[in-house]
Amino acid sequence: FAADEFQRMDFRPLLGQVRCPTLVMTGDRDPMTPMAYSETIARHLPQHLVRLERFEACGHGIVRDQAERHFQVLRDFILQEAA
Repeated sequence: FAADEFQRMDFRPLLGQVRCPTLVMTGDRDPMTPMAYSETIARHLPQHLVRLERFEACGHGIVRDQAERHFQVLRDFILQEAA
């Protein structure tokens, strides 16, 4: 998978079909999903449904690097969508 299929996987065309509110959180030091990739994901989602949150000085483990802000953003997103 990692040597072949993973290299060809591209879900961008399907992201426009998402029908639920979506929170995309990204760290500016993430080596696995660089911020530019998360911004691309957010750009391909329906704009009225997506919220992109950028975290400075965070890697792939945002919850580990900035737990308080991570949970606050998550809480706010859930509460906003439940209202």
